[in-house]
Amino acid sequence: MATIVKTLSLRAASFALHQACSKVLLAISRYGIDPTTPEEKKRHIIHSLCKPLSDCLLGTHDSMSSGAALCLKALVDSDNWRFASDDMVNEVCQNNAGALEESPRQTNTHMNLVMACFGQAQ
Repeated sequence: MATIVKTLSLRAASFALHQACSKVLLAISRYGIDPTTPEEKKRHIIHSLCKPLSDCLLGTHDSMSSGAALCLKALVDSDNWRFASDDMVNEVCQNNAGALEESPRQTNTHMNLVMACFGQAQ
């Protein structure tokens, strides 16, 4: 996760690079969790993937925050999101709301994350 966060923090990070990071994150999620993985371990894996990205949502670096939102949206849309704890879901939603409130430039990727979270709540 440190490499993904570091990549998202690069000033030259483009949308394509953010998309690549989200695909890596999904691969880690997909191959780190299989049907035989105990439930608590599944929850821990999702937490370890989400926590650093959730923290990045509130960062002062717009590109990193946007990239984190894109990565989190991909994870929320995945089948493995069901293993996220209620606390982690709440943290992601609150930090995303905070990012939208802090900076009016945070729009598309952050709103897409809002919609993905809303869709999962249905």
